[in-house]
Amino acid sequence: MGGWCLRFGAVWPSLVVIAVGVGVVDALGLRSGDNVTRIVNASAAVEHSQVLLKALIDADGDGGTITLPNVASSELEQIVEFMNTVPHHEVRLAQQWAQDQLDASGLDAQCCLLTTATYLDMHPLMTAIASTKRTWRDFSAIRDKVHHDALSFVVDEAPGMVRLSQVAASDAQKDIVKRIRDLLMAGGNATIVNSLRWNVLGNVLHWAIRHGNESVVELLATAPGIDINAQDRFQKPPLFVAVSQGHVRVVELLLRCPDVDVNAGNLFMETPLLRAASLGNPDLIELLLKAPGIDVNAGDMQQVTPLHVVASSPRFDDPEQQPKLQRCLEMLLSANEIDVNGRDLDNMTALHWTVASEHAVGAALLLAAPDVDVNAHDWRLQTPLHLAAMKGHVGIVQALLSHPSAVDVNARDETRKTPLHLAATNGHTDVVRALLQNAGVEVNARDQKRMTALHRAVDQQHADVVALLLNATGTDLNAKDARQMTALHMSLLEEEPDAGVVSLLVRAPGIDVNAACCSSWTPLHLAAALGDVAAADLLLNHPAINVNARDGNRMTPLQRAVIRRNVGVVALLCLVPSVDVNAAHDDLRTSLHWVTGNAEIDVSIAVVLTSAPGINVNARDVDGRTPLHWAAAIGHDDAVGVLLTADGIDVNARDNDRRTPLHWAAAGGYNATASLLLDHRPGVDVNALDRDVVAPLHVAVSNGHTGVVELLMNDPEVDVNVRDRFLRTSLHFAAATGQAHAAALLLSHTPSALTSARDVRHRTPLHVAAYFGHAGVVMLLLTTADIAVDARDAYQRTALDYATYRRHGAIVSLLKARRLGRRPHRLDGVVGTFRSVNLGTDWGYYTRGDLST
Repeated sequence: MGGWCLRFGAVWPSLVVIAVGVGVVDALGLRSGDNVTRIVNASAAVEHSQVLLKALIDADGDGGTITLPNVASSELEQIVEFMNTVPHHEVRLAQQWAQDQLDASGLDAQCCLLTTATYLDMHPLMTAIASTKRTWRDFSAIRDKVHHDALSFVVDEAPGMVRLSQVAASDAQKDIVKRIRDLLMAGGNATIVNSLRWNVLGNVLHWAIRHGNESVVELLATAPGIDINAQDRFQKPPLFVAVSQGHVRVVELLLRCPDVDVNAGNLFMETPLLRAASLGNPDLIELLLKAPGIDVNAGDMQQVTPLHVVASSPRFDDPEQQPKLQRCLEMLLSANEIDVNGRDLDNMTALHWTVASEHAVGAALLLAAPDVDVNAHDWRLQTPLHLAAMKGHVGIVQALLSHPSAVDVNARDETRKTPLHLAATNGHTDVVRALLQNAGVEVNARDQKRMTALHRAVDQQHADVVALLLNATGTDLNAKDARQMTALHMSLLEEEPDAGVVSLLVRAPGIDVNAACCSSWTPLHLAAALGDVAAADLLLNHPAINVNARDGNRMTPLQRAVIRRNVGVVALLCLVPSVDVNAAHDDLRTSLHWVTGNAEIDVSIAVVLTSAPGINVNARDVDGRTPLHWAAAIGHDDAVGVLLTADGIDVNARDNDRRTPLHWAAAGGYNATASLLLDHRPGVDVNALDRDVVAPLHVAVSNGHTGVVELLMNDPEVDVNVRDRFLRTSLHFAAATGQAHAAALLLSHTPSALTSARDVRHRTPLHVAAYFGHAGVVMLLLTTADIAVDARDAYQRTALDYATYRRHGAIVSLLKARRLGRRPHRLDGVVGTFRSVNLGTDWGYYTRGDLST
């Protein structure tokens, strides 16, 4: 057979036609060179062969037999079969026929058939034979077996070369195609292809792989010298790119190459298998798992393996994709040397990943794997059960709890939390129920903050979970956390407490409603301070409640409610028969003291307190001050008004300095407050003297509060001439402080008595005004008719002496003018003695600042 293949030259000899009749015939005889005749359909023959068509035309259409001297009978038989069975335009059928003949007869027979087809100019058959030449090896095998013209046709019509010719657009690309063609024709090493850039991404093989051009890949992948692992511009190897693009056939072609690195990855160390897992492509995974040398546990830079990726794939959530993902996972789990417990950089296994992604199917497959570690800890020391409990996937939780390997239901994470803590925190009722049904669960396990699952559920206000935990066997509902707070404490700390949660706890058998935290606050303290009337009402209805419990600062719930201005809770507490409305702090201040001593607290609280049974409106603090003292001292008129209407109020109560509320109102200059006190009947003692024998009038004048002075002066019982322990009158103080207005008010009553009044050192108001340089007061005093300008004190000094010494020129002039030219007193020789006299001693009186708040 092979002897016939290379006989034909470039120019074919004439065919011999033997006429057998006249007219058009349907059958045409073809005779081989070894004298074997085969009958072929004439129409089919002329459609397939240009040579036969020309022969019949030359014979004027007469039928007969055409002798083919250079065609052996074996090739003739195949030629006739092709003509009779394959229509002219059925390209796919022609290609399949050519492939079947190659498979059945072998390469040598096909080479002879190709030569015959070339001889007969049978373009469809030649093209069909060319379609079977897909690899570089195919061309190497036929190069020496066929004529140059036949080889040239096959190279040009080979699928890979056809595709390259179609896409080559630039001159550089066309040059690359030409070089490849030349190598196919002449043979040689294709190393040059590795370095020639097809486009910005890489060489022609990179381009073909990226675009899924199977014919080009099949042609070049087996070329001698080709680098099948050469990276493209982004440092991605060909196999990785093919997998990334999902080109299954291209991947299959590359895996046939003996030099392909099946584990070569990208810059992030992501292998082709890992990328196939990311895509969830079972066909790619199956191909790669069969590849020799595949590393099924190779991870990327984060040590994430294909098993991690498939187990956590979001495609599990797609019903259409789930079967594919399940198949991927099954294949990986059945792979040789698979590490089902492989860890990523976060120390997480694939089971962690699938549980965190809430994939029940994936979890079931992994749990069925031999040697799976159900208690593996990640970097936060969390087990898969922790994650399932936190996510609230009860199905996965139950699967873990029922696993043959004993799952640690009380495993602790880095914050000492158990799965029960996490389920309770996130309000996963079904998961909590499933965990509580496990006999080994520790319902009172403490986390890093000493909190139980009950604490956590209460903190997040999950009423259903709280109810489950309260009914669980062995639950310690009075357990205390690191701050010594019980769950009941925590239920009241929320910005908007859940009444249902609070009610569940308060009504729970065995609850300690008086439990104290680290600062000795009880739940009632919290409810009072936060103004939670509903919670306070629930607590107060509990038979064991201690309404007068003291916290670390010795304060009761009532005091906390008052300080926080929560009138609703105050009113509720005052209705409790056992409440101590007079409970005092360490400084002996009661709730009423705080209300009346703070203008920012709603006065309605004072109304509630003064109406409470057993209230002591005259309670004394550590300084002996009553609530009325405090209200007067800050000018809290509303509070003063409430107190003055209270039964048993002592309007003249004395503090430890024997000062009355009127003293403090005068010191602060609170006109309205002083007016309220002065109007009270039975009347206030307007001339009350304190420990220093100081009256309210002294205080008002000393501090320059003329409004209060006027109010006091208008009181019919006021003693304008009242003196302190140094025998000083109010006018002395007006003179010392320069209060001209106050002095005028005083002088309008008894001018002569006041101007001539002398203190313990025999100084008159004129002495004092001259000494301190208050010209206005001096001028006012000098207008009185019987002023003693030359009056001398105990040191025999006049007002002029003091004014001269203190260099008050204006006052000196006023005094000299009043003396009508009389000789001034000489100071020679007594300067030292004069300087030793300090008129400034004890001239000031207490102000509002003296009352510590």
